[in-house]
Amino acid sequence: MLTQYVPEYRMDAARYPAAAAHLWMVQSKSGVKGLGTVAEPMHYRPDADNGRVDSTWTKKKIRARVCGYYGGSRTDGYVPTKGFVPHPKTFLHPEFRPQVPLPNPDKVNCDEVPFASAYETVGLPATDDGLNPAGKAGGGECIQTVAAKADDGSEHLLDDTRYDAPAFTEKCGRSSMSGYVNQGAMNKYGNEFLPQMRVIAGDAFAVDPGRLWFKDCDTGAATLVCEMKKP
Repeated sequence: MLTQYVPEYRMDAARYPAAAAHLWMVQSKSGVKGLGTVAEPMHYRPDADNGRVDSTWTKKKIRARVCGYYGGSRTDGYVPTKGFVPHPKTFLHPEFRPQVPLPNPDKVNCDEVPFASAYETVGLPATDDGLNPAGKAGGGECIQTVAAKADDGSEHLLDDTRYDAPAFTEKCGRSSMSGYVNQGAMNKYGNEFLPQMRVIAGDAFAVDPGRLWFKDCDTGAATLVCEMKKP
């Protein structure tokens, strides 16, 4: 095994810009380890559903903890009273033709970073080898965004103001997003990328959301305003 080699999955930023923007934002602004860059990769965790992991923590259970759970000690702000709530302004794509079979019609998904298939997921407790220090709280303290439709018909990744404003010290991200976009952006991850790269449990992997699309964005600004531009 080449322990120094980190294979990188590449998102199609042109086809799935909202998913690309969400991952890029969390990778670029949070500063937390294990968010999927080559320098700070995630580590693959097979799904316990198929018996490849000695654990009761299936991806379904992990996602439920990230997107519908809060177990932290905070009592200020909105966070303790809210799990993930689909945003009414989420940009759905009923005309979209995904490359893999998905539920019809399109519906809102909770797009989470780090992935449920990584040991860095906030949904996996440290007692079950979780590597994210926010694992006790589930997804309640993630950066909260929404992929919304503007009046001119364009799509924007925006702060979800129903939650606390981002401090950019959060250890995860949750976004209210089209299911077609969320799932389509990773449609080649399980069927092509993992087997072709021979990724096994514990292996490091990275995800490129299309970083060249964001090369003109100022990640040092207190308020992140960024326009994706085709390289």
